[in-house]
Amino acid sequence: MDVKDLKHTQDSMSEQLDIMKRENSALWREIASLRQKHTQQQLIINKVSECRCYYGNKVNKHNNFHNKNCGK
Repeated sequence: MDVKDLKHTQDSMSEQLDIMKRENSALWREIASLRQKHTQQQLIINKVSECRCYYGNKVNKHNNFHNKNCGK
């Protein structure tokens, strides 16, 4: 292998490394976005659950029913 071949190999590896860096950055941005969406979805689920428990307990209050899943 001569110097020209080594230079070509190094250039190719540098190009591959640059591609991997860009892909890595894109993946980290996607992870951040997915975490934010997950947090928003969890807040909505918690609100729906609280509302369901509130109205479920209110409706069943006269039946001496206690929903053990509420408030967890």
